[in-house]
Amino acid sequence: MYKQVIVVNKSLNMSPGKLGAMVAHGATSFFCEWFKRNVVTSNETYNDYLINPNARVDKELFAQWISGSFTKIVLEVEDDAAMKAIIEKAHEYGMVNRQDFFNIVDESTEFLDIPQWAVIAFKPMEAEKIDPITGELNLYGYEEKMSMEWEN
Repeated sequence: MYKQVIVVNKSLNMSPGKLGAMVAHGATSFFCEWFKRNVVTSNETYNDYLINPNARVDKELFAQWISGSFTKIVLEVEDDAAMKAIIEKAHEYGMVNRQDFFNIVDESTEFLDIPQWAVIAFKPMEAEKIDPITGELNLYGYEEKMSMEWEN
């Protein structure tokens, strides 16, 4: 199964709107990067861009994710140190920044007056490739939901 995993830095205590924006940035980062790499030139006649006719998309990625379920999983880590640990683990598995995963930084500096890593978005990939890196993490908000259910 192909899925896209997005890891959220929970320590930033983002508002629901900010969280949605950061996760959306992460979810689209893979396609935006692919698009930028494959734009050949602007077409002044039609005021648009041309895509390289030799641009490639992995056949399994297209079949199982783009044309399939488009599964996204949002997970959480406690703080910046845990975000760094995820990136280090991704590197250990041979993954490359801006190719296999994308660090989405909140540049607005509303958190601690400096830009912060808000999310790490992995490109869509087979569960077998991403689970060794993120499989131990909790779903975003899972613990809060469970504690609220236990209190009731």
